[in-house]
Amino acid sequence: MAILKVVRGEYKNEAAVDNLINYILNPQKVPGNYYGGQGSSLLNPQMCIQIVKDTFCHNMGKQMEHFVLSFSDRESRRISLDQALILAYDICNFFAGRQLIFAIHQGDEAERLHIHFAMNTTNIHSGYKERIDFMNIYSFKAYVEALLWNTDVADSVKLVF
Repeated sequence: MAILKVVRGEYKNEAAVDNLINYILNPQKVPGNYYGGQGSSLLNPQMCIQIVKDTFCHNMGKQMEHFVLSFSDRESRRISLDQALILAYDICNFFAGRQLIFAIHQGDEAERLHIHFAMNTTNIHSGYKERIDFMNIYSFKAYVEALLWNTDVADSVKLVF
């Protein structure tokens, strides 16, 4: 069973965007540079996210959302890094109008394959601040579950807060 974890960090300080993206894109954790995103340049995603925040004056409060999709040992053996990359881009599609950065982490054999996502809380089109909350988390879980089922990676997804 795959686990979809919404990380409930505050991500409110000035360094929140830099710290989260630097952690996610840490080259020691990202085998073969399997990372990507949407709505942002991958050369300097922090700057792109900050431009959107500055444009819409959203530099206060929660700056980023962070969620992780992790796989069991069995699922980690069934999914290739290329399949995980496609899956991560498909997951980004759920959040239209949002800047997301993701990276596939896989360390030694003891660490299961998992995908970290960092999402700007400011919508690039509307300028509204949006968060992952109880209203949309279950439709997101169902979306991820359908993607995993269609790719024959996992049968179900456990949601963790």
